[in-house]
Amino acid sequence: MERNSLALVVIACALVAPAAQACKPLVPAERIREFVATPQTSSAIIFTGKVVSVNEKRQTDSAVVIETTPQPTQWWMHFHNGPVVVRTTSLAMSPCPDFGVLHAGAGEQWLLSGWLHNTVAGSWVELSAGMRLENGRLPGNIKQELLRVRAAD
Repeated sequence: MERNSLALVVIACALVAPAAQACKPLVPAERIREFVATPQTSSAIIFTGKVVSVNEKRQTDSAVVIETTPQPTQWWMHFHNGPVVVRTTSLAMSPCPDFGVLHAGAGEQWLLSGWLHNTVAGSWVELSAGMRLENGRLPGNIKQELLRVRAAD
C-alpha cells in the first residue's frame, strides 16, 4: 500500500513540475542580457524610467490588460520621443497567468526592454524584460553592457 501511495506522489510531482518550470521566468538580468545579445530591429528599445501610472482594464474573456506608463529617464537603445506605455496582459485561463506581466507600482524605477509599436491609437511597448531598480541604480554588470549598446546605437 505504501509503495502505491509513494508511486502516486511521484507521478503527481512529475506531472506538475514541467508546468511549474515552464512558468518560471528567467531572472530579469538574464532577460536583459539576452535582449542585448540578440540582434534587434529598429523598433527595439531599452530605457530606464520612473513609473507614473498603472491602469488595469478587464476584458470580456477574463484577461486583464495592464498599461504601465513610465517617464523615461535614460535611453539605452533607440530613443523614442513621446509618452511610453508598456502593455502586458494577464490571462486568467492560462497555466501561467502572470508570465511576462509587468507588476510595477507608481514611483518605482525600472529598466525596461521591448519593442515599440506605433498605431493610429498611439504608441505602446511590447515588453521583453523588466527589472526593478533598487535605489534607482543599475547593477554594475548590466550598466556596462548597456553602455556598450548605447555606444553602438
